[in-house]
Amino acid sequence: MSLFEELQRRKVIRVGIAYLVGAWLVVQVAELVAESFGAPPWFMQMLLVLVAIGLPVALLLSWAFDLTPQGLVRDRDVTPALSASSSRLLSGVTIVLLVTALAYFVWESRWSDRADSAMAAPSSTQEKAAVEEGMGDSIAVLPFENFSGNREDEYFADGLTDTLLHKLAQIDELTVIARNSTFQFKGQNRDVREIGDILGVDVVLEGSVQRAGEQVRIIAQLIRTSDGAHLWSQTFDDTMSNIFELQDSVAAAIADQMQFDLSEEQRRRMMRDGTRDPEAYDLLIRAINQKTDMDDMADVDDGDWPPVLLIRQALELDPEYAQAWAQLSFEYNTLAFSTRNSEKYTKFVGEAEVAAQQAVQLTPDLADGHDAMGWVSHRKGEKLAAQKHFRKALELDPNALGAMSGLALQIIGSEPEEALELLDRVLELEPTSVVTHRQRHFAYSRLGRYDEAIAELEKGIEKDPDVGLLYNDLADLQVRRKGRVDEAAVNLSRFLRLSPHSYPGLRGMLEAWVWASGEEEAEGWAQLLLLQHPNSEMARIRNIDRLIAAGRFGEALEALDRLKNIEDNAWHIFSRRAAACLGMRQSECASQQSRAWSQEIEKRRERGGSLPEWNVRPLAADILAAELARPGSGNEAVLKEISELLSEYPYFDKKFYLKAGISVRLGQPGEAMAMLDQSLQDAAPGIFGLDIFGLTVEQSLLLDPLRGQAEFEDWQRRHIEQRKAVLQQMRRLENRGEIISVEAVKRLLSSP
Repeated sequence: MSLFEELQRRKVIRVGIAYLVGAWLVVQVAELVAESFGAPPWFMQMLLVLVAIGLPVALLLSWAFDLTPQGLVRDRDVTPALSASSSRLLSGVTIVLLVTALAYFVWESRWSDRADSAMAAPSSTQEKAAVEEGMGDSIAVLPFENFSGNREDEYFADGLTDTLLHKLAQIDELTVIARNSTFQFKGQNRDVREIGDILGVDVVLEGSVQRAGEQVRIIAQLIRTSDGAHLWSQTFDDTMSNIFELQDSVAAAIADQMQFDLSEEQRRRMMRDGTRDPEAYDLLIRAINQKTDMDDMADVDDGDWPPVLLIRQALELDPEYAQAWAQLSFEYNTLAFSTRNSEKYTKFVGEAEVAAQQAVQLTPDLADGHDAMGWVSHRKGEKLAAQKHFRKALELDPNALGAMSGLALQIIGSEPEEALELLDRVLELEPTSVVTHRQRHFAYSRLGRYDEAIAELEKGIEKDPDVGLLYNDLADLQVRRKGRVDEAAVNLSRFLRLSPHSYPGLRGMLEAWVWASGEEEAEGWAQLLLLQHPNSEMARIRNIDRLIAAGRFGEALEALDRLKNIEDNAWHIFSRRAAACLGMRQSECASQQSRAWSQEIEKRRERGGSLPEWNVRPLAADILAAELARPGSGNEAVLKEISELLSEYPYFDKKFYLKAGISVRLGQPGEAMAMLDQSLQDAAPGIFGLDIFGLTVEQSLLLDPLRGQAEFEDWQRRHIEQRKAVLQQMRRLENRGEIISVEAVKRLLSSP
């Protein structure tokens, strides 16, 4: 018997045919399944290897065994009857496989194109109804999943998400949630309905990215947040060399599905990529998605900062890449913000300015370029220039989030209403933002709407209870606007438990005990502050405040003279010199400090206002009041200026003393007493145990004309009693652990 006849007898050829047909069907089905679930490239490769290995195994088995109705039987044991049954069984299996393969081939050739186009249209009745109901006008682009075999390609998936987000944001009618909010859901398996509630959007875009060599596959789908209905899905395939066209196709498909009729200008903005060099683009998105720690940036040099190095490489490939220049400016601005070194600060701001100028010069209508220029101007203290650049950025891109926040920051003191409108829009685009609530509290405080300011801080704390500065700001409002020193100390304690080394927290707790007249406690906090921040103003002037309170004015002036080397122009220094002079009854000396501070304010205004306007002007009132305290003073100009300041800044925490002083100078003692009585109801008792210069009521000259009057003596008595009650409450809260002690902070500082 020939070999061919033996192969036929043993059914090796028929088994081979059946195996090949079946394997082909398995591979086709596996490919569909892998595409639907976004399987990595190695999945199909491994399957093909297994199929190839399985063929010789199947042939060898068919040579040695025969498949019969009774199962596998060794060939030598097969009877003619069993062989005939086996032939019929194998023929039936082969025919079924061939018919199935033929049916699949016909479907693939005639209806696959129709099926691909139908991917954009939901198949179920529920999904069709969902599309008919519409998709809305707000979207959140969730971080695309990285289905590539290489974990390092994570940046590429994040970069694609950023790119799609930016492209969709060019649609004027569409609200696109900002990156900072959507990336909070990265790696989380959250229900889209829950995400929709948090972000306030109609639909979410989610998907996956798969990169294998030069091949790129993107799967995108739109899901409605109200009911989780899948509205659309599509797969996009191309090569890295065509990455820009691929991204444009995805963005255009989404816009079409959401039924936006885009203008030519909108389409132009959507399709603009800034570079045609895929490698330069890849380097830029690597830089943007670098995982950086702000703590690591404090002492960094640009030469060893990865994002800067990557962007520099991108610009070597494409020197006209305006978006890369803008991003380089943002990176340098961040480095300037983080450094503790003044020389590095100047250098980083200079580099940021060069990069921003290059971005604007290359592409004048690039919003990010003007946004970058705005932040450079902000760092340089050029307020008007910053406003100009931020407004230009918003003119070019109404959704430019950084420009919105930047402009609000510039005008929050002078135009708080407009700042609130901008911040409303910021919260719409970035609903999870905590810093926006903090900015809004500043605007509400500027308007004297303190309950709303407190509510904003509470909203921020609800979103993220670990942001310590929110507790610090809340404490400030509670003291200065509500007169609740005890509540402020509780919130400062929460702050210090999060950041025990924090200067604002330590300083705030020191001030709280000073206001509560807890001298022993205040001294402990002063020593801790000095230990942790030996160069801080508050720490170094604490002893001066003690000298002034003790009536040792000459020693206080000598100590102030020794502080010339630290911020001799600081308002703290001017104010305490004025206090010491007034304590010594040297009114002319105090007036000199008044004039010196006024000159300093003018210098700062000429430089564009290096201090926020809402700080500079009220602080001037401290010094101007020295003129009021001069015996026989009737300076109408001073009275007028202080009155204007108080009407413009109704939240100024020392307004009662100033108003009382003005009333005294105008010969209105009744009005003066009314102001003092109101201070007991509306203000922190401890603050008003000291006058605006840190002098005690007994030392102050501002209220001298009222001394000896029964009403004033009664007010002093009630005032002292109130301060004692506050001190007792503070100590009770400390004993209960609600207010943190100095010793507790020391333990936190010493713990690993």
